[in-house]
Amino acid sequence: MGNITRDERGGWFIDRIVATHSLVLKTVGGDRAGEIGVNRYLGNPEISPAEILAPAVARTKAAAAGRRIVVPQDTTEVNFAGRARRRKGLGPAGDGVSPGFFAHVLIGVDADTEAVLGIAGAEIWTREPGKVDGKSARRFEDKESRRWATGAETAAAVFAGAAQKIVTGDRENDIYKCFVTRPADVELIVRAAQDRALADGTTLKSAAAAWPVLATTCVAVAAKPAGATGGPQAARTAFVELRAGRVTIRRPKGSRADRDDPESIELNLVVASEV
Repeated sequence: MGNITRDERGGWFIDRIVATHSLVLKTVGGDRAGEIGVNRYLGNPEISPAEILAPAVARTKAAAAGRRIVVPQDTTEVNFAGRARRRKGLGPAGDGVSPGFFAHVLIGVDADTEAVLGIAGAEIWTREPGKVDGKSARRFEDKESRRWATGAETAAAVFAGAAQKIVTGDRENDIYKCFVTRPADVELIVRAAQDRALADGTTLKSAAAAWPVLATTCVAVAAKPAGATGGPQAARTAFVELRAGRVTIRRPKGSRADRDDPESIELNLVVASEV
């Protein structure tokens, strides 16, 4: 951070979070003096989230050199409903009412040993109050969803010295723009959310119907408690067939802002189906 005292305090702060497995400042501080020190550190106007993250990201980058790296990315909502008193700088959370903020985080994992190497980056933001209009007319760069493409670009930069970079995303990452802007040296694995139109006139979900089964496996499915999405479910073992092949998806018709994108793009499709 350009200041020895702040560097030492920041290192101590991160070490305490790791040691205590907590983000409660009283717990992290350990005693009253430590708690006061943490509050002063976080309240220092010269210290930003980017400065706090930079040393940790640098360590992750160094640890990844020469390795095959998987980079999971996802978005977390930090909600302060009922706890927003005296807090500043918050915006509407996912429900549009409760105060909070969002963090889109990338983690580096060794693909061969599954060891977590550390944080690779984080984008933190708050939403402006009110409804956003003209979603289909806005350019991708002006949407929150661009964070998925930015994550792939961040992974390419942070893990430039890695042997391979494999960025993963859930269904929110199923965005055509993310496919066509993927950095050339980054592999992208995304869970499909949409039954996309293919260049041959079929759709994504029907594409694998005639493909041969490449492998079968058993997957342990955890129990779901009452109140979970889809209702409660007992633990079970699922028998799964795997198919894979190439598909060419077409550019979505609904986006008026990104018509400069290629009309189609060829991708690998992997389908896991429970028998």
